[in-house]
Amino acid sequence: MFNDIDNLIQENKYSKHSFINYIENNDVDPNNLKKWAIQKYFQVYHQNCGFSAIHANCPFEDVRQFEVEQLIEEETDLMGGSASHYNMMKRFAFALGATEEDFLNTPMAQPVKKHIARIKEICLNQHFVYGLFAFYIFESQTPESALRMYRAFKNRFNFSDETLEWFLVHGSADVEHSNKSRDFILKYCHEIPDFHEKKIDFVLSGVNSWKELQDYYYQLLIQ
Repeated sequence: MFNDIDNLIQENKYSKHSFINYIENNDVDPNNLKKWAIQKYFQVYHQNCGFSAIHANCPFEDVRQFEVEQLIEEETDLMGGSASHYNMMKRFAFALGATEEDFLNTPMAQPVKKHIARIKEICLNQHFVYGLFAFYIFESQTPESALRMYRAFKNRFNFSDETLEWFLVHGSADVEHSNKSRDFILKYCHEIPDFHEKKIDFVLSGVNSWKELQDYYYQLLIQ
């Protein structure tokens, strides 16, 4: 069932996007990269609410426990890193010259708001399987791109692994996360009578939404 889904995601994966290619092949302006890191912080911070929404909407213990694990990893230093994942990204921004005032005074950009609103709407108001699916679409793409960015930033700035921890963690953790989400989608998709008729349209919507966000991030780098 997942071959057509994964093929579509891989065809549109953001490791092919100009954003990743620009980071790998150009002398990225640290100030522009700082602006990206601040917006990425907002994205990581706010999209975590989707995990709690899936938990609230799901009656099944195994999925609920998985979402709790996701929240613990994302929101604390108890699993999956030395800090919450959004604070790992903040640490990266600080290494590029950002201050706490930058985070307080910089508004969340409209494309980031749009991404967050989409994730929240799906996870809060649609079947929990669609919530899992929404995260799967971009988490399954993340490991390759995170590791490529890690290598590029290591070479460009010689940052420590502590500074680049977000990229290292997501280069591995999202493999497990996306695999578990995939298993749960397969296990419970029968709960949605028309899932198989709608799955491709859902994937297309997801990859297009993710591409729009990367388009904005790319513009931040090249401005």
